[in-house]
Amino acid sequence: MLIIGSLQSCFSAKIESSKQASYNEKLYKVYIIVNGAKETKNFSQTFFTGLKAKLREKNIQSNGFLRDPLSLDTEEDVLKKINDYDPQALLVIKQTHITYTNGTVTDAKLDLTLIDGKTQKPVWKGLAKVYGAFGITESAEVAVNNVIKKLQEDKLI
Repeated sequence: MLIIGSLQSCFSAKIESSKQASYNEKLYKVYIIVNGAKETKNFSQTFFTGLKAKLREKNIQSNGFLRDPLSLDTEEDVLKKINDYDPQALLVIKQTHITYTNGTVTDAKLDLTLIDGKTQKPVWKGLAKVYGAFGITESAEVAVNNVIKKLQEDKLI
């Protein structure tokens, strides 16, 4: 227990958000797209996998993909994937900054946008900042836990 407590104190995450006041739906089926840098694919993959697992624990269906910067998929290809899944909402996560040194993430910033499937308009935005000097798995887990916590606070799950 002492080790876990000291590890958690070395790493933190903050997330700010805003939600459309009239949006009162609880999430039940979400398509996730994570846009990350090629150099930090391991962080993005761990974050994506962890987020899907946490949503599943909350009985929320999810699917999606990591968007490879070198992908030859067109916007129409991406739109087809989304439409084929027919989600209630689309969650787009864009990695805007990451400091990654020798297998350690020391700083990461993520922009999150939840888009309603019916209106195709943003209904929630989040800005996540992760700080610390820890490995990829730990930093992604902290980020996922904070995103889930904020979605709960904002009454989306």
